[in-house]
Amino acid sequence: MPQYSKNNLVELQNKFDELECKGVFRKPEDVGISVEYINPSFLVKKASGGFRLVTAFADVGRYSCVAKLADDLFCGGNTPEELLYNWECVLQSLQKSGIYLSPSKTVICPKSITIVGWIWSQGSISASTHRVATLASCPVPDTVRGLRSFIGAYKILSRVIPNCSNLIAPLEEKISGMKSADKIIWSDMLREHFEFAQKSLSSRKAITLPKCSDQLWIVTD
Repeated sequence: MPQYSKNNLVELQNKFDELECKGVFRKPEDVGISVEYINPSFLVKKASGGFRLVTAFADVGRYSCVAKLADDLFCGGNTPEELLYNWECVLQSLQKSGIYLSPSKTVICPKSITIVGWIWSQGSISASTHRVATLASCPVPDTVRGLRSFIGAYKILSRVIPNCSNLIAPLEEKISGMKSADKIIWSDMLREHFEFAQKSLSSRKAITLPKCSDQLWIVTD
């Protein structure tokens, strides 16, 4: 619906809501009628009072090879041939729905890409520098809520931090049974544990995606 301005869409949505409340018309699904929308778009009212235009990707979302994260759409495959097939299916579905991709925002087969804080690069996965730097430089939290946030973010990186559970165990033990609003009294020993956990971020590892021919060993943290 690019030919309509945002204000016109908001006005149109308000009129639809008004007519629906008066019983002038009803939604097909409310009267037991099944319809197939070519390119369904609708406005979602935000908490701030504004509106956000949402467009469904029709049958694109039915493919298990496609994932939508935030405002990005990712398409993948286990082999180059599988990726090509999946990508063709996605393009055909988008074309069928009348949805066009922006060339400047479309990246095909990148050597490296960051997805929700993880860097995928030629068969390996590592934590993004931005995510690590935020944890490594944050000040000592004053409250239990702040320390729990730190521990939660730290655990997300547990896949790439050796002995992660041992590093944060003293911090978890300290706030066990405490309320979120409680203040933390930092002893010298507890502060050392916190700072050591931060320094250990520099020794993070990268995860190598295994091949079918690789021999795997299962170890515990």
